Amino acid sequence: MVINIFVVCAEVISGGIYPTNNVWTELRECRKNPAIITSALYQKRYPQIATMLNEPALDFVWRNVFYRCGRDFSGNRAALDQLANGVFPDQNPGFVDAARGNFHVKPGAPLFNTVGFRPIPIDEIGLYPDRWRASSPKGTPVMDDQPQRRRTLPAQATVD
Repeated sequence: MVINIFVVCAEVISGGIYPTNNVWTELRECRKNPAIITSALYQKRYPQIATMLNEPALDFVWRNVFYRCGRDFSGNRAALDQLANGVFPDQNPGFVDAARGNFHVKPGAPLFNTVGFRPIPIDEIGLYPDRWRASSPKGTPVMDDQPQRRRTLPAQATVD
């Protein structure tokens, strides 16, 4: 798990994959359907998942933000490869307006100094018109060819 924001949660990460974890053991012994880690889709997107059941079974927990959360980890901490996670139990790490659900990050936010976080251009993420998208769901924002110019398609509108 890399570059996630966890907000107001009782426990961030529980369990973990390690040899004495019952889920890990059941997957390894084929008592549970391992398709979740053996499907072609997952193998292509996450090639390291093919080695997930090999020892030492490590989970990577890198560059995450834990804001107003309870315990950060439970289970076997030794099975977690941790790198540059920012824990903010009370201090706002630099969100624009966390109380109203605006988790955009302000320039110069404290989390940039602890996590190695970089801003994601959220305003540039979304559907783009192309020849393969016949239509857009009603009310779905669609990006013009130029970033930061959103428009919403009316119901059943088509995009050429």
